Amino acid sequence: MTINSLSIKDNTFGIDLVKHGPKDKEAAKFEDYIIHLLRDYNYLKAKSILEEERLCEIEPFCTSSYEGMPHTTDISNPTENLAIKRMSIPQASNLVRIIEISYNALTKDCKQLIKLFYFEKMRKFEVCSEMNISEDQFRRYRRTAIDTIKKILS
Repeated sequence: MTINSLSIKDNTFGIDLVKHGPKDKEAAKFEDYIIHLLRDYNYLKAKSILEEERLCEIEPFCTSSYEGMPHTTDISNPTENLAIKRMSIPQASNLVRIIEISYNALTKDCKQLIKLFYFEKMRKFEVCSEMNISEDQFRRYRRTAIDTIKKILS
């Protein structure tokens, strides 16, 4: 699976976040979206696990059958019902995959900063202390990480 095959649209912003250049209002929204994804990674990871379990629960019923003349206007084909249910499940798994691919492309220092600041929810001064860096270096690592993720998703 590649990032290109994943949907990177967010209805909150109502735009295709990948297709915008770096110096417009949409770029700022794109950066906010990336930060939002990083902050919500643990939540999205848990949600994706629940999505997978939910899919496992509904998949045993995906055999088609012929019932003759339809008696209702409802969809009677279990396979079609499964497809409709799958489409209605939020795609947290895709977002988790996007975050993980992007995270793996970062340098060691940027990974550590993202892990501590966004995933483990440490405060800036705690991250600086843990990594033994200044606040300026913290900002540089964070900017580098966000810019790298933006490039990957562009």
